[in-house]
Amino acid sequence: MHRALKRAVSILSAAFLVTGILGGCGSSGTTAAVNDQTASSATTTVEADHKAEVTLVSFAGKMLTVDYEGKEYTLDISKAIINTNVMHSGDKLIIYYDGELSDDTSKFTVISVENTNVEMDDSNEIVGTLEEITMNSITIRTNDGRVITFNANNAEHSFSYGVNEGNWVTVIYDGQLNGTDTTNLAVTKIHDEDTEHVKQVKAQTTIEDVNDTVYALEYTYVRSSYMMASEVVGSLEAGQQVQRTGHCNNGWDRIIYDGKDAYVYGRLLTTNPNEVGMKGSYSSLSQKVNIKSLSETVYAKADANVREGYSTASKSIGALKAGSSVTRTGICDNGWSRIDYNGRDAFVYSDLLTTKNPNSEVQGVTITAVNETVYAVTDANVRESFSVDSKAVGALHFGENVVRTGICSNGWSRIIYNNKDAYVNSDLISKTNPVEVKVVKIYVTKGYAWAVTDANVRESFSAESKAIGLLKQGEGIEVTGVTDNNWTRVNYNGKVGYIHVDLLTSTNPNPPAPTKA
Repeated sequence: MHRALKRAVSILSAAFLVTGILGGCGSSGTTAAVNDQTASSATTTVEADHKAEVTLVSFAGKMLTVDYEGKEYTLDISKAIINTNVMHSGDKLIIYYDGELSDDTSKFTVISVENTNVEMDDSNEIVGTLEEITMNSITIRTNDGRVITFNANNAEHSFSYGVNEGNWVTVIYDGQLNGTDTTNLAVTKIHDEDTEHVKQVKAQTTIEDVNDTVYALEYTYVRSSYMMASEVVGSLEAGQQVQRTGHCNNGWDRIIYDGKDAYVYGRLLTTNPNEVGMKGSYSSLSQKVNIKSLSETVYAKADANVREGYSTASKSIGALKAGSSVTRTGICDNGWSRIDYNGRDAFVYSDLLTTKNPNSEVQGVTITAVNETVYAVTDANVRESFSVDSKAVGALHFGENVVRTGICSNGWSRIIYNNKDAYVNSDLISKTNPVEVKVVKIYVTKGYAWAVTDANVRESFSAESKAIGLLKQGEGIEVTGVTDNNWTRVNYNGKVGYIHVDLLTSTNPNPPAPTKA
């Protein structure tokens, strides 16, 4: 709570400019011990004619609205000393003032304000998916369908998975949230750490079945689940058509991609193909952003969208893969960076960039940067460095997931563990969740099939398995079996391969001409 209160000080200091200590009207006045924020942290004695215990109704800028003995008064505190770290609607305040309380603020002067609730821990948090983030605010969607916009001025930001729509985020704030009303809340931190609270909220995600055709509004990644930390299984180009099969209550949509279920954030899809390319055109930035010009090489710490403007509301024009390098040409004062992208100005969120090359060589070991979710296939020690001789700093349990940020040439992987770099043996982790592995039955059959479209031949019965070849549309292939998860086993150049059943037909599209009698 200390950090939250410390941050709230900066918020209130900006709102309440303390110009000095006003003298009292006589020695008979009430004495208040207050903190003079303009001078030092020492205690200062101030004299005032009156003292009143009031209830805070609301505050805006330098004006407080309070309830005193059943009547509301508006107080001008521009010349008052604010002896409190944070104030919320409903707090019990003590005000010291000269003159007489009146509807006319010119008839009294507020000398100081104290908050009797200041020691209470009023910190709360809420989890949702990111809808939009601007210079001053963040909007999230919660599982109960609320879309809530918070004032994010002076809040600490910490993002590991990128600032993109659909990212699960936690907003930590002081005060009481009523529905979607964030009046008088003070946001202290916004992060996307995968805490136990976040995991509980994710587990409450529900999906409503639908069946319609949709189009990608812009270039976007397709993921294996309804969260930004899940594996990227492909991408959609702007205008690309897909079949949508479900609406998630957290804002994501389920689609059919490469013959299986996958997920895209719902705001990136539309049922109207005429809207393609229009996303962000209606969300212009309302405030001027200052950009400090420079020229330096930076690297993507994670997969990151490249946008036309310095806001998530602006159009995505491409993406940087984790570890890729670009030239940064400017730093914006709203947390974004201007880069040279294919010969044009574009923008990436600065927290996703670093001047340190993540593709590094340490003690003769080459580390190649990646950004992907992996799972422990058994209980595994997490170590300080890429060696069994290094200190163990923790452990992963079977099925537990972490973000892998680098693959070492000596068989180890760099991961994020407790928000720090750590290492685990690569043989003990996998991109496939072992908890979700299912036994697949293969029924032996003999026959022939033809490709209804260009089809990848894979080394296993999964869209994630390696492609070992391509069967062109109309080409035939020998069939040796069928799995119970809708894949066909084939003989591909003398090797066992697999093609999804939807990509094959048992009817020869080019049958031989009948022989004349």
